[in-house]
Parts: sequence; C-alpha cells; structure tokens
Amino acid sequence: MSTVFVDTFFPNASPLRWRQAEDGVVELFPIPDHARFSPNRQFTHWHLRLVLPAGDGRQTIPVRFATVMSCWNGRESAAMREEPAVGVVSADGKTWAGLTGRRCEREGFAVEFDVPVASSITHFASLVPYTEADLEALLARVAGVPDVRVYQMGATVEGRPLPMLEVGRSDAPESVFLRTQAHPWETGGSWLVEGLVDRLTDGSAASREILDHVRFCIQPMANRDGVHRGLSRFTVTGIDLNRQWDAAIPHDPVLAPESACLGNWFAEQARQGRTPRLAIDLHNDCGGNLHLAHPPQDEAGHLARMAVFERLLREHTWFREGPTGHGFRNPGTFGEGLSEQYGIDAIIWELRANHAVGLGRQPLAADWRQMGSGFAQAAYRFLCETR
Repeated sequence: MSTVFVDTFFPNASPLRWRQAEDGVVELFPIPDHARFSPNRQFTHWHLRLVLPAGDGRQTIPVRFATVMSCWNGRESAAMREEPAVGVVSADGKTWAGLTGRRCEREGFAVEFDVPVASSITHFASLVPYTEADLEALLARVAGVPDVRVYQMGATVEGRPLPMLEVGRSDAPESVFLRTQAHPWETGGSWLVEGLVDRLTDGSAASREILDHVRFCIQPMANRDGVHRGLSRFTVTGIDLNRQWDAAIPHDPVLAPESACLGNWFAEQARQGRTPRLAIDLHNDCGGNLHLAHPPQDEAGHLARMAVFERLLREHTWFREGPTGHGFRNPGTFGEGLSEQYGIDAIIWELRANHAVGLGRQPLAADWRQMGSGFAQAAYRFLCETR
C-alpha cells in the first residue's frame, strides 16, 4: 500500500505528529495547547490534508487519533470522548460534508474515521474551518456598504490586526455586541456572524428597519494568532480569552492584548453612554446551552429577559437546546464579568457542535449561517420587547 502524506503546513493546520501503521491506518498524535502557569491544556481542533500519490485509486483513508489527555482546573480527562464523534471532510477545502467516527478498540487510541477520498488531496477537520482568509473575504465584501464600518481595535500578541465590525446606523438607539473565536476551534459563531451580516446587508425593508434601530458590534476572530497556528483554546501566550473578566483583575496588555483592547472598547462605550444592552460570546461545545450570567444587581430581571431571548431564538432559529440551570457558575468568564462591570445582559452561547437538536443532525457552516440570519430578527425583537 502506498504511503499517505499528512500535510499540516498551512494556516490553521493542527500541530501534531503522525505515522502510517503496518495495517495502513494513518495514526495521528495531536499536540494540545497549554494554559499559562496552569496544568490546563486542551485538544479539540484538528485540520489537516491527507495527500495521496499519483495513481492511488483508494476510496477511503482509515485514520485513528491517539488518546490525548486534556486538563481543566487541574482535572485530567481524555479528549474526544463526546458522542457522537464527528468531523468534516472536503475535496477542495470549500465544500464540506459531515463525517461520523467511532470509538477505537486499539489500546492508546480514542477515535477512528474512514475518511472518503474524492481527489488526491482530502481536507479533514473537526469543524468546518473559519480562517483568516474567510475573515478578510467577509471584510472585503462589506467594504463600502452603507451603515457598515470596520476599524482596528488593536493587535494580537504576534501583531495581527483585531478589527471591530459595526453594522447598523452609527447613532442607532440600541446596540448588540458579539464576539467569535475566543477559542480558535469554535468556528460556529464565525459562520453565524457571516449569516447575520449577509442578512443585515441584503437591502430588504425588514433589514433596513433593524439597522435603523440596532447597531451590531462584532469582534470577529478574537484569538487570531490561535486560529492561524491551529490551536484549540488558548492564545500563543497561554491565555484563555474567556477568563479574567473580573472587575478587580485588569487585562494584561502584553500577555493578553486581545482582551485588553476589548476591555478598553467597552469602557469607551460606557463613557459615551453607548454600552450594548446585549452582549454574547459565541462558542462551540457538545451541549449547546445558553450560559446565563450572575449579575450582582437585577438578577431576577436578567433571568426574565433571558427567558424572552430564549423564546425568540426558538421562534426565529433552529436553536432548541435551552439554558443551563441558573445555579451554574463560572466566575471570571466574559458573561459574568461584563454583567458585573456594566450591568448589561452578557451571556455565553455554546453552539452545539456534534448534534443539533433543532436539526436532528450535525450542523455545518450553512446551518450556522441560517441561524445568523434568523438571529437578526431575534435580537431586534428582544431589544423591543425588553425596552
């Protein structure tokens, strides 16, 4: 059997080792990324290319992942233990299809896939990738569109620009904030934002009404260095951008400029009296819940408003998973930190990655784009009904 080459020399590719075993299976040994001054580490993202030599006519490439131990708050657990185990595959890196794997019986390995082959190069990833090239294409597409503004908030540790994308009248009476890819592997939020922006800029009368009343402020690709380097959770300096949002802990502008510039943006919005009334940090996991904050003031009001928000999501999108119980606490996260500092409704929305209840299957980029389109109306109605 001819040898498969595993290509990881491109932006967003996974750091990993690999070999082809005697039985022909490609064995992958992922390298997790690590937190700073903490035992925490995570492997969730994979993105690679399986390359066949000329004339190789096989129709599938068997792949198995070695067991990798993640660690959260000092507790180790095996990665890739969620059910169902899924990935995505593409013949051209543009059109992706879902792929279901299975538990691997071989000792030392966690999951295996039979990756279908349709060309000499097969793209294989955990979720449909959203890369810097996708972000730049979005920004280029909306450049010059009325009521769209793009400006630089700052730069990453490695000097990559961090844009803020605003859609809606600059003097709109209401504002909503969205952040995506604070954790690089979590691409669902970025595809949702694409669907939202496309809906808002479609020129329809319904979108015009929304833009006249709501300014959507979007920080796309917060962990841009991590996206470029194919990391799972942390920045290149080992920072989790969904932590250390406590009011008493300032963001380190050297180790975490991505958080520092966003913190400065919120402070300036508050100074101008333009603080967003709703702020959402978009993530992916295998639960798909809305993680509600614990604001120190008006907690009952926050819960009532979030019940309205959940209802509107169900009406206008395929969201069906529901919220976490309000007893769930995760201090220092984006939601709890911004709620404490500014008194706004700030939450974490985990888009379910492996199986969406509202779809009855694994969601793909087109599904999250559709959700983003519906979210435009849900957010608008939320602001109207809770005014």
